[in-house]
Amino acid sequence: MADEGGGFCKERPCHCWAPETAAQKREAKKEIKAMNKKLEPEIQQIWELNSGIQRLGLRTKPGQKPQ
Repeated sequence: MADEGGGFCKERPCHCWAPETAAQKREAKKEIKAMNKKLEPEIQQIWELNSGIQRLGLRTKPGQKPQ
């Protein structure tokens, strides 16, 4: 009794996905590209802020205080 619509099959302990056609694959790539283009500037700003704070060492670090 396999899951015909793709997803998780209860018979076997692995994921069983329905075959993807070339047209579906192209459409998925287009959607991913559009999402990346939309989200990249926001994620870039967050990354720059976080990496800048890490480089400065403003967060408390474990261990003894320097003398």
